[in-house]
Amino acid sequence: MLAAADGERTSSICSRLEVSRPTVSQWKKRYAALGLGGLDDAPRSGRPKTIDDADIIAATLEPPPERLAVTHWSTRLLAEQLGIGDATVARAWRKYRVQPWRRETFKFSTDPELEAKVRDVVGLYLNPPEKAVVLCVDEKSQIQALDRTAPILPLRPGLPEKATHDYKRNGTTTLFAALEVATGKVTDACYDRHGKAEFLDFMKKVARAYPRCQLHVVVDNYHTHKHAEVQAWLAKNPRITLHFTPTSGSWLNLVEVFFGIITRQAIRRGTIANVKELTAAISRFIDGWNQRCHPFIWTKTADDILPHARRQRTSRRGTLGHCWRHWTSRADPVYRGLFVGRLALAASLVGVPKERGARYAFGDRTVRWRGRPDPRTRARPAGRGSSPGRGLAEQRQSAGARGPDRDVTGVPVSALTKGEGHYGPLEGTWTWTWTWTRSRSPDRAPRLPVQGGTVCTAHQRAVTP
Repeated sequence: MLAAADGERTSSICSRLEVSRPTVSQWKKRYAALGLGGLDDAPRSGRPKTIDDADIIAATLEPPPERLAVTHWSTRLLAEQLGIGDATVARAWRKYRVQPWRRETFKFSTDPELEAKVRDVVGLYLNPPEKAVVLCVDEKSQIQALDRTAPILPLRPGLPEKATHDYKRNGTTTLFAALEVATGKVTDACYDRHGKAEFLDFMKKVARAYPRCQLHVVVDNYHTHKHAEVQAWLAKNPRITLHFTPTSGSWLNLVEVFFGIITRQAIRRGTIANVKELTAAISRFIDGWNQRCHPFIWTKTADDILPHARRQRTSRRGTLGHCWRHWTSRADPVYRGLFVGRLALAASLVGVPKERGARYAFGDRTVRWRGRPDPRTRARPAGRGSSPGRGLAEQRQSAGARGPDRDVTGVPVSALTKGEGHYGPLEGTWTWTWTWTRSRSPDRAPRLPVQGGTVCTAHQRAVTP
């Protein structure tokens, strides 16, 4: 409508906004007939939605019951559990990008010199020394010469290339490669083994390929790279300097990117009868690569990498404060409802014994308690340590003795309580606050004082008694 008001032609609007001419004409007619009200969405036909996606996603995030003996939910299992259709579950998963069948892996480096090595290697990539060459060296071992038991069926329209599942192994080789970061050029050699002798021989070949210039070589922590013979040769050749990646940090070595390229484009789908053909195929690919090579550009700084490369010892991930900020940062109210469900399943809140199947109100939402009754919520006589049964005044007095509360989240939250017939929140506003205890160690886990007791979450590694 704004484009039409500016005098833009219909064909130009369709081309610029990538819509059809009937769409533009229809919106013009609705605006002419109804004004601004005509630009609102008209009521949709069909029955209104009765199944809340929050219930589906909340059930998906919880592990399946032990009686099913499965590790994760499928659409049909969850649909049977909730009494709905599997297509409904699939739509909710697609909408919120929940994929329980997927699992990714991660690994933190345990290298005590992690930060120094990351800054050293990344500094070479982002700010290489003047009048010096930066090389990335590594070996790709156990490359197999595989021959299929039947001829390859070629690519056809509508049909991919096909190969037999079984194969015949005709030997292996090891590829040593040195990638020049500034140009992408690769120096290579193939050996039957990948020991210190082969690595030293390859380094001598690299030194001959780059004479009379400073070489900064990035390698991983493989023991052959640190052998005494290698160190003695480096002492005789001071123009060559080795820079080691951190433990479990070979992804910092850019030659690994090249190994992925050659594997996808030349090795994986090859039909090779012997090791001689395999080494010849590798040499042909690298010769062609050096004619069309391009620089390998590193973009991340060390400050961007380090927070993700090491374990966060003081992380609050999984605690109530982190969960609240994570779930409520989503625009969709379903995620806020999921956070409510997580609280109900993980926390013992106001000293009210939880009953299986009972409903509890949290703000403007109602959640069902599906866990076992929590013994920590049962009242105990006053004066018996940090009992959840103490009153609010005594609780505050005890917290004041330990020191002032430190408000981390600052998010007002209505108290969770069980209703009788009407499910409504308690009157008043409640705020989660961390209270650090001074007993034992300053690294003790924080706790949340609320009416009737202390919140103890299942996500915290340690809970103050």
